This record gives sequence, C-alpha cells and structure tokens, in this order.
Amino acid sequence: MSKMSSYRREMITGVFFSAITRYASVVVNLLVTIILARLISPSDFGVVAIAMVFSTFFNMLSEAGIGPAVIQTRHLDGGNLRSLFTFTIFLGLFLTVLFYFSSNPISSFYSDKTLESIIKILSISVLFRCASIVPLNLLMKEKRFKTIAVYTLYSHILCGVIAIGCAYGGMGVYSLLVVPVLGSALLFGSYYKNYRIIPTLNPNLQPLKKIFYYSLYQFLFTVVNYFSRNFDKLVVGKVFGSENLGYYEKSYRLMMMPVGYLSNVISSVVQPIFAEYQDNKEWLAKKSLKIIEILALIGFPLSVLLYMSSTEVIITIFGNQWYGAVPAFKILSISIGFQMIYSPQGAFFQSANATKLMFYNGMITAALNISSVLFGCFLFNSLSILCYGIVISYIVVFLVTYYFMCRYVFEIPFLRFLKTFNHSLSISGVLLLLIWLSDLFYDTHVLLIKLMIKFSLFCVVLLMFEYYKPTIRDFRKASGGVN
Repeated sequence: MSKMSSYRREMITGVFFSAITRYASVVVNLLVTIILARLISPSDFGVVAIAMVFSTFFNMLSEAGIGPAVIQTRHLDGGNLRSLFTFTIFLGLFLTVLFYFSSNPISSFYSDKTLESIIKILSISVLFRCASIVPLNLLMKEKRFKTIAVYTLYSHILCGVIAIGCAYGGMGVYSLLVVPVLGSALLFGSYYKNYRIIPTLNPNLQPLKKIFYYSLYQFLFTVVNYFSRNFDKLVVGKVFGSENLGYYEKSYRLMMMPVGYLSNVISSVVQPIFAEYQDNKEWLAKKSLKIIEILALIGFPLSVLLYMSSTEVIITIFGNQWYGAVPAFKILSISIGFQMIYSPQGAFFQSANATKLMFYNGMITAALNISSVLFGCFLFNSLSILCYGIVISYIVVFLVTYYFMCRYVFEIPFLRFLKTFNHSLSISGVLLLLIWLSDLFYDTHVLLIKLMIKFSLFCVVLLMFEYYKPTIRDFRKASGGVN
C-alpha cells in the first residue's frame, strides 16, 4: 500500500470514529443538558461556569505541552515514557493540591461560598486529567481512534445518567460536577488499561529535554489561548453576576457545540496523520485547504441558520427560563463559521513543527479577545456590546492566523486560501434570503415548527448546491469567473 493510500485510509478511519464519538456524544450531552437546564437554575450554571474556568486553567497547566510532543516526537522508548508518565503524576498531585487550597480566595473574590466547595470537588479531576496525558496521546500516536471513541462515548453516557439521577435526587448544583470529575477518572482508567506504564522512583530528565523545544511553545500557546478563551467568563461573572454569566455561558457553550462537534471531528485526527508529512509543505497546504473548504461549507450556512433561529433554538432546547440567553446567542452565532475554520489551525501549526509561530500568533489572538471583553464590560457595561466585540475579534484573528500560516508555514499566496470560500459564501447568501422570506410569509407562534422549517431549508440548500456544483463550476469557467 502506497503512502498516499495509507494517508487516505487513516484519515477516513480517524474521521469516521472521531465523528461517531462526537456526534453520539453531542446527542448524549444535549439530552443531559436539556434535562438539567430544567432542573437547575441559570445562577447555578453560572457558579459552575466560574469554577470550570479555573479548573480548565489547572488542567491546562498539567498538560504542559507534553501531549502533542508525545505524538510529534518520533523516538521515545519505554524508559522515556515511564519518566514522562511519572512526571505527569507528580505534576498532577502538585496542581491538585494547589487548586484545592485556592478555593477560598477564589470564592471570596466572587463573594460566593458555594464556589469554594465546588472547586474543592473539581480539584480531583486535575490529577486524573494529568495522569491521562501520556497513555491518551500514545493511543493517538498509534491512530487507535476507535478505542478512544468507545471509551469517550461510554464515559459520556454513564456520567450523564448519573448526573440526571443526582439532579432528580435534589443535589442541585453539585449534579453538574459529575461529568468533569467522574468522567476524568473513568477515562484515565480506560486509557491506562491499554498502556500500563509503571511509574519510576528515579525519573530521567532526558525525555523532557528531548521534547522541550516543541512542548515549550505548545505550552505557552495553550496558556495564552486559555486566557484568550476564558477571560470573558471571569469578567462577566464579576461584573454582571452569576445569573447573567449563566445566560452568557449557556449561549456561548451552545454556539461552540458546532465547533467542538463538527470541526474537531477532523482536527482531532489531523496532527497524528499529518505529522508523517511534516517536511512536505505543498502536501500539507493542499490537504489543509481541502479540510478548510469542507468546514466552510458547513460552518457559514450553519452560522446563518442559528442566527436566524436563535429564539427557537434557545427556548426549544433549554426552556422559557433561559430566554435571557437569546440576545447573546444570536450575536455569538455570527462567528460560528469563522471559528469552525479556525479550529484546526493548532493542528496545522503542530504538524509543520511551527509551534513557535503558533505561540506568537496566539499572543495576537489573546490581545484582541481580551481587549474586546474589556471594551464591552467596562467602557459600555453591556453584555451585547461585549458579544459583538468578541465576534469582531474572532473574525480578525481568523484572518491574521491564516495569513501567517499561508505565508510562513505553507508558503502559498493568501488569495489561494480566500478562494476556498467562494462556494460556501454563495450557499450562505441564498440560505439567508430563504429563511428571511420564510419568516416574512409564514407566521407561526409554535417555535418548534419554525425551527423545523428553517432547518429543512438549511438541508435543502446544502443538498441542492452540492448536487448542482459541477454545473455552477462550468458556468463560472464559461463566463471567465474564478473556479
């Protein structure tokens, strides 16, 4: 079997099993969220959202750039892996204790004693997440996507059922901790079952030196990206209160679901496969642009659909008590297409050994995102202005990131990148017009029916454009347009 045939087979297999995991997980998570949103108040969701921001920070510190480095580094023997695994355990223990004792000052800052107990419980997950790094990324390196898919899906189902049971049993806000805490423990056990790496009492620092340069910039990028992605929640919780944070966090999380469960299906398998072609820039450029084109064909029309259906989506999924989340969701949904295409950029940088450039780009991203949050919160004191600022920053970041990637990583003209969006933007324009006409001529107060009509239009337009794509291409050629 040729190397190119192997690439196709591995890419299809990886995307297939990653898709099964993501799509099955999104159904499970959505069902669990729908139920919990009717049993637990927006303010409780807001409190947990604050705690999860700090939990994410400590989980990010535990990663330390080791995971991607394990995948990218070609020669790591058993002794190297034992030393790395031991290091992650010690690091996990240290960060768990640090997170546990940070609960009091964090809860005092937000004037919420419940936050203290929530953080103490969440601290347990840091240890398991840290200990999972080496076995998980070894599975990724060996392209065992099916194994990861099965473990992840089982974990989501079991934790979701237990969380619902806890909510019905009256545990309230603590029901929301089942998935991050129990889920991390279950996944660690599953990964370790495949790689029973025995910790060593005398770890060698040589493997850390071997991956240092690569993992350093990967880690610095992760730190910068964390503050870029989570600064808004920290500020919203402090300035606007836990209830408004609950609305914002729920709309933001729902907006990010297409990004997490569509584009990440592809991006999660990119680095393990693309790493083998890291010296072939033209190959990386060609395959990356194809992935970007696919994501754009889904992302931009989906952004139109959710923008035009914001009220129907929020009320249908979460219930009337979440109506306050509609304005933020509507504004944030504008960015979905850009974020879906932006999502795999990290894997593209990693595959080309360009983590240093990725870090510098991340600094620009963080500066833009943090500025937009400060602008909305403190200059205008408006959640809506904050959301518009975030959308604008995402669009600018998207353009800057891929400009740098085209020029310094792929070494191709930026215009070649922009041409990949011709088809997707045409679809989005037609869909916007049809949904607007449906609202104009078909007036119904049944939100579910309105949502079904708009979703049907979304499916029909996508299918029609794909079916007539060769005809459109021929017309462009005949008229002298850009193919």
